[in-house]
Amino acid sequence: MARSTIPIAAVFLATAAACGGATEPAGVDEGAIGEARAALEVGEHYVVRRDLRKCASPWCGGYLVRAVNRAVTRCADGQVRPECYAAVADYSELRLDPPAEAAFEQALLTDQAIARATLHAGAGPGLYGLGMLYVREGWRAATRAAPTGTFFRVLGVDRQCHGLQTACVTAIETELNGSSRGFVAGVDLTGAGASSRATGAALLELRRTGLLVAGRNVVLPAPFPVRARVELVASQFYTRVQPRVGTISCAGFVGRPCPSWLACDLAIAGACHGADVPGVCKAVPEACLDVEQPVCGCDGATYSNDCFRRMAGAQLDHAGACTPAG
Repeated sequence: MARSTIPIAAVFLATAAACGGATEPAGVDEGAIGEARAALEVGEHYVVRRDLRKCASPWCGGYLVRAVNRAVTRCADGQVRPECYAAVADYSELRLDPPAEAAFEQALLTDQAIARATLHAGAGPGLYGLGMLYVREGWRAATRAAPTGTFFRVLGVDRQCHGLQTACVTAIETELNGSSRGFVAGVDLTGAGASSRATGAALLELRRTGLLVAGRNVVLPAPFPVRARVELVASQFYTRVQPRVGTISCAGFVGRPCPSWLACDLAIAGACHGADVPGVCKAVPEACLDVEQPVCGCDGATYSNDCFRRMAGAQLDHAGACTPAG
């Protein structure tokens, strides 16, 4: 099988495992380093399995959560255990439609995904003191290969080379749930056994959102005076789950609400203040093009186009400008 790596030349690595510390090579983009740090500031990275114990819900039957790269995990009650119990898992921040959310949870519970999440003690009826897992990011494994080695978050950077005897860096690796950060010259993803197409797409994502990679650092010799190359060799890699929202109905006779990040847009024009009018959940625009295609909202205001109406949260009365009263 052909090796799939980021192109590399000379290399430098600064991790606790290889060099006893994380000395940053001169010239590496500080913005990229800051981005790598910020990506790990909220929550820890967990693997999750179903709790199969037999007792009354919600005290059993939820989720058993374990922090990757650690022998123990801090639980919602403040205690440290090999695994923590969470009665409920909340995936709403992933912004997935119901089928995609169910597919991600299935992957998570079968060792095919990792969740960056926070654990909190529940305070609602029936959940007081029990763990609540709030998932902030989801990461899907590329294949069914069992991950081995250390888990890292890896972010590609513009290649930095400063002479044959100094660092040449193409990626920053940060140990998940740890403080070790290193700089590598290449990332070899072929050990996961993914297709060449999936591996190529992952190498592109390395420069965008980054990857989670399970693997080990391998030192490759180089002729003097070039420093030895250090490459991260993956046993498995994970790509970030992207928001996915299909057509979700809302309102209507049953008054179905939308997920918190969407708004219900009534599907029938001219039905202002009507009862049991069906709608469709849509994202609220953050910006609109300045295109003149006026529409009239149920609030009596004329909007330059339908995007501006939805941004304002008004329902549609009709196409065209509103008729002045009187």
